[in-house]
Amino acid sequence: MPVYLNTEHKKCDVPEFEVHTLNYEGNHEWGGRLKGALENISTEFVLVMLEDFFLQGDVRSDIIEQCLGYMRNDSEISC
Repeated sequence: MPVYLNTEHKKCDVPEFEVHTLNYEGNHEWGGRLKGALENISTEFVLVMLEDFFLQGDVRSDIIEQCLGYMRNDSEISC
């Protein structure tokens, strides 16, 4: 799955790992910048991870896919 890194100014484009930088600047607080960046992602779903959360093991993509299935089958699920 593609990875988008949201920063104000820095770049981190790593095409071989599908990491793409989104720079959303302006006179916005953190939430406004995040919202602006999310508006530039055209996928149906977005998994948001913040820099102060750390992965401590392998990512179980099968569980992520299962959750996506729940969301695709029930439009009432928003998060």
